Amino acid sequence: MTLSQPRFPRSPTSSPHCEFIDSQGAFDECMSLCLNSEYIAIDTEFVRTTTFYSNPGLFQIAVANRILLVDPLAVQDLSPLARVLKSNETKKIMHAMGEDIDLFKHSLKVLPENVFDTQIAAALVGIGPSIGYANLVNHLLSVELDKGETRSNWLQRPLTDRQKYYAANDVVYLVDLYHKLSSQLQQTGRKGIVEEECQRLIGVAETGSAPELYYLKMRGAWRLTRKRQVLLQRLCAWREQTAMSLNKPRARILPDAVLQLIVEKMPSDRRELSVAAHQNQQAVHQFGQEILEIINNRPLSDGGTEGRRTGATTGAGEKTEEDTLDNFLPIMPPLTPQEQALHKKLKSLVRTVARQSDFLPETLGNSKVLEEMVFKSCAASKVVVPPFYQGWRWEKIGRQLSVVMQQYLDNRQSGMSSE
Repeated sequence: MTLSQPRFPRSPTSSPHCEFIDSQGAFDECMSLCLNSEYIAIDTEFVRTTTFYSNPGLFQIAVANRILLVDPLAVQDLSPLARVLKSNETKKIMHAMGEDIDLFKHSLKVLPENVFDTQIAAALVGIGPSIGYANLVNHLLSVELDKGETRSNWLQRPLTDRQKYYAANDVVYLVDLYHKLSSQLQQTGRKGIVEEECQRLIGVAETGSAPELYYLKMRGAWRLTRKRQVLLQRLCAWREQTAMSLNKPRARILPDAVLQLIVEKMPSDRRELSVAAHQNQQAVHQFGQEILEIINNRPLSDGGTEGRRTGATTGAGEKTEEDTLDNFLPIMPPLTPQEQALHKKLKSLVRTVARQSDFLPETLGNSKVLEEMVFKSCAASKVVVPPFYQGWRWEKIGRQLSVVMQQYLDNRQSGMSSE
């Protein structure tokens, strides 16, 4: 179906032809066009309100002066799109691609190659950190975009003309942004960096979030004893695996706050579990036995070891419960006053290097990644470099941060030795 041209936005350089693709034959022809093109712009619309994974509602593709609105609910075989995404011959231009590549990974079983993220590029040329698509279009192309359909139901059929208009907008300017940003990256010598950053983001998606590490996001649970944090880890991992298996939002299984309350209350039977779960009785009915088995089968008896630091001691060659806990990564607590001062010093160094090298400070290190470096290094009594500082950032700032971190650890050790 071809949509009436005047209802769609005009690109600064061209007037794209927009098509709604809802048949296999038309889709296959369009994917052949994409495979033979130097680059395409691509975006997705999806719904994730009642599921763990995103449900694709629309794929938007700009290619060869055409705008393709692909209906994944009508096209049965989407594997040709997976081949396009996997092709190294065709560059994929995207904006803020994190959620899109997660959708590709789950629904198409593929991660894109040869990608260019305009949000990453905008940060590297100094326009702004995490800038939205509409703001970037306005900044570089002086075009105002309507974002009114952001929360629209993309699984409904038929889609409204307004939805199609919004969807077309999301790709129609991406090619123009790509050319402008590529020119600026060339001038600053940072084209290689944007490629590395895009590949790093895809690597993160490929690895995925391990279910057994979800508990680390529950920063408010740092006061739990280390042994109870182990139990929280197991419950969180169970909840993640259950949510993925049933394709339900994790909060529909059990919210974070309830998991933490269960660990605090340590229910021994279904009645006590019902009290701890409070308003989540359906979860108790459906999963109560599994939860109690996780609690009752815990191999470690509870104790008073706090989550902040290990204090394991060993007897005459005997392995204790504390030895078992030594390799457990505790939830990051608030930094101590001394660590806060170190964190502030590292942030200052980042700002100085960013100013000297004409980078945005956020590109060289935000507060969260620096806090992680401080906590893990102090806990391990050795410099622990976050993965964020691998690659180009190591020479730019990572090495200097490591030197400051090592000096702090040396001074701390000297002070402890002199006491």
